[in-house]
Amino acid sequence: MDASPDPRLLRAQRALLAVSIVAIGALVAVVLLALRPARGVPFRAAPLPPNLAERIAALPGVMDSHPDPDVGRVLLPLVDGQTILGHPLHTNAQGMRDAQLVSPKPRGTVRIVFLGDSFVFGWGVDEDERVGAVLQRELSARSDGRHAFDVRHVAVPSWNTLNEVAYMRRRLSLYEPDLVVLVLCSNDLDDGAGVRGFGELATFDPARPRRADGRLSLTHGALALGSTHLGLLDAALDDESRARWAATASALGELDRAVTAVGAKLRVLVQCGTLNMLAARAFADLDPRLFLWLPMTFSDDPARRVSADDWHWSALAHGEVAQLVYGVIRSQQLLPYDVDVGPWAESGRALEELHRKGAAEVERPVEPERLLAGAELEPALDFDRGLTDQETTQVHGGVDALGRLGPFAALVLRNPGASTLHVELSGLGRREMAEVGLRIDLDEVTVHEGRLGADARWTLELPVPEALRGRAHLGVRFVADDWLASPEDDRHAVVATLHGVALRP
Repeated sequence: MDASPDPRLLRAQRALLAVSIVAIGALVAVVLLALRPARGVPFRAAPLPPNLAERIAALPGVMDSHPDPDVGRVLLPLVDGQTILGHPLHTNAQGMRDAQLVSPKPRGTVRIVFLGDSFVFGWGVDEDERVGAVLQRELSARSDGRHAFDVRHVAVPSWNTLNEVAYMRRRLSLYEPDLVVLVLCSNDLDDGAGVRGFGELATFDPARPRRADGRLSLTHGALALGSTHLGLLDAALDDESRARWAATASALGELDRAVTAVGAKLRVLVQCGTLNMLAARAFADLDPRLFLWLPMTFSDDPARRVSADDWHWSALAHGEVAQLVYGVIRSQQLLPYDVDVGPWAESGRALEELHRKGAAEVERPVEPERLLAGAELEPALDFDRGLTDQETTQVHGGVDALGRLGPFAALVLRNPGASTLHVELSGLGRREMAEVGLRIDLDEVTVHEGRLGADARWTLELPVPEALRGRAHLGVRFVADDWLASPEDDRHAVVATLHGVALRP
């Protein structure tokens, strides 16, 4: 007996399936059209769970993870009623300390976006004291009334420039800016940071998962080694630091091209203090018109700081930066051609006293003594003995207080005319990792690759490549292919014990 299906039944089933697919597609299209934000409607980044406000209020932190690893994190959405340093915190649906984003942008609206980290966020000041709030009020007061001004703050504390550029570049058509002003600080070369489950900063960078908690930052010495000084990750003394300046320059160029492609303009406000001259060299291949320079001594005035030991902008400093940007907007015609705003006397003075003074400063040669604040680095670090307060500044990250290496670590040494790199390492003595692959770089050159056993001890004498011998400083980088959890902290990754490292003649 033939068990094959009746051809007529098969044709009927296929017809029914086709009709069902068309019907489902039509239903999906209707739903999507219904959900699409209409012109002038606040834009939401994602559906928000029920009871969100109550759940957020119970958390000790205000950070939220983000699925884009290049962004890392934003703020929790729709925060209301919490405070930071005594100042009220409100966030929108995108997790920014700002009003709800209206997208598409209403007709007749001029939109300016300040992009940055805790300075733009307004650490230590009220929301209406921030640079963008001041600028919006002054533009509105001095316009002819034909346009509305919407000045936004897209900023998360401890974001770096790569985080900032990734976030904005992938949302330009949603924000529809006419002008983007990115504020760049020297700690923007730090690795990014993720979020713990309770809203606090994590010790890992989502963009670099194979490094575990081996984050490099200016504050590694203070956080992990008991230092009272900031580190030297921004000083361009070694390959690790120079590569970060190069990556920042590349990201700024990428953002400039994207902003230009959507018909907007970009400006980068640089406030790196004594490193402004270094930043100017790093950005030499970019259009010089992109950059606004705050004087190196801008934050030396206590009145411009939140407090004596907190260098974030005070309300006074936010106002002065708003004056500067207003002056640049008028002098460089940065708004659409049909937008006219009148003069603001204070902006002219700010343009002269701040930007032009800062721009003149960066024309000077780089002064090494400024970069090192008068200190001389050591050619050797002895982790068994323990590091002095000054020596901790030479560790960019990835080495803990017990001298244990993480899966990625970097430090910088003074080069006394060395011909040899001396390294002493030992395994952790734990059987679950019989051996670990370990690479050692001296600046950009790999000088050793091998496998370190659990009970092994390495005493390495590695030749310094001829091409590197004339450099005043050299960076040492350790990269491992595996790691173990520390017995003291389950979230801390350890690979081996670093007893000492030295550059020797």
